[in-house]
Amino acid sequence: DDTKGDGSDVVMLATALLKQEWDAMIAWMHRHISDHSAVHYACQVLEQRLRATVREGGAEHRCGMVLDSTESVRSLVGRFPDNESMWIFRRTVLSVVVNFYGSSAKGDREQWEAAIWPIIWEKDVEAVYNSLLAWAKTEDKELPSPSQPLLFGGGHGHRHGLSYLMWIVDLVEHHPWLAEQGAETPSIRRIKERSVKWLLDDAAKGKATHRMWQVLHRA
Repeated sequence: DDTKGDGSDVVMLATALLKQEWDAMIAWMHRHISDHSAVHYACQVLEQRLRATVREGGAEHRCGMVLDSTESVRSLVGRFPDNESMWIFRRTVLSVVVNFYGSSAKGDREQWEAAIWPIIWEKDVEAVYNSLLAWAKTEDKELPSPSQPLLFGGGHGHRHGLSYLMWIVDLVEHHPWLAEQGAETPSIRRIKERSVKWLLDDAAKGKATHRMWQVLHRA
């Protein structure tokens, strides 16, 4: 057959291979939780997957892929809450997604505001914040017992979660197009104030990590 294709078959094949590679990396990290190289490689794969959807598939397909990918990352963090690599993965994946949608066309922005940001706000901001509130209640014997299961383990999980939460706050406050939306400004202010207090409390106890001091400096 001498007919030249339009390249769509190649794009579809590349998209399928990238999906396989992403799934393989998620499975790998479930078995090798401290593999920082795998974290960064997986984020590169996600970035390529997002670019591939510009050429193959529409905004709804891309939205579904982003929601599935971020849920995979949450699953890893939920299973290994005391592992710093998993929190780095969570932060870097969200950064890749935000940067992609920040430079996308109007239709993608509308998809972000309608379908993606509300889920991220609920599961990546409010859920971590509420888990920190629950953790604080277990630390302060004068407060009532938490009414929800703790996201964090018995180690450094709450510190990783706190650093992550402050990073989210900084992202919303200073990322140009998120700031334009004014996304959840009152809630962000409330979360920031409480998070800074937690950081200072840990610092006063000599428990603040180097990353937490960096976050506090930026706040």
